[in-house]
Amino acid sequence: MKGNSNFQRHNTQVIYRDSPEVEGGPPPATTVVKDVLTTMSTPITLLDITLLSQLRKDGHPSVYGLDGKHGNDCSHWCLAGVPDSWNELLYAILVTTD
Repeated sequence: MKGNSNFQRHNTQVIYRDSPEVEGGPPPATTVVKDVLTTMSTPITLLDITLLSQLRKDGHPSVYGLDGKHGNDCSHWCLAGVPDSWNELLYAILVTTD
C-alpha cells in the first residue's frame, strides 16, 4: 500500500490457514517449549496464542510515518483487538479449571 507521510505506509498481509506459514507448522521453539512443559513435575498449562494472532490482520503491527519518522506502531493495531481475545481465553481457562 502506498501512503504519504501522515498515513499508513505498509500493511501486513493476513495469514490464512492454508498459507505456507501455517502449513509449515509451529516454530521450532514452540515445540521445544511444549515438550519441556510436559516433562515438568508441576503441571503447567500453556495458552498458545500463536496461530490465533497469525490469522488476525490486527495481530500484526504495521509501519506508520508521521513528520518523516517511521516506526512500528503495535499499540495502534493491538489495543482493543488481539489482546482482548487473549484475555477472554485466559479468563475462560481460569474460571473452568479446578
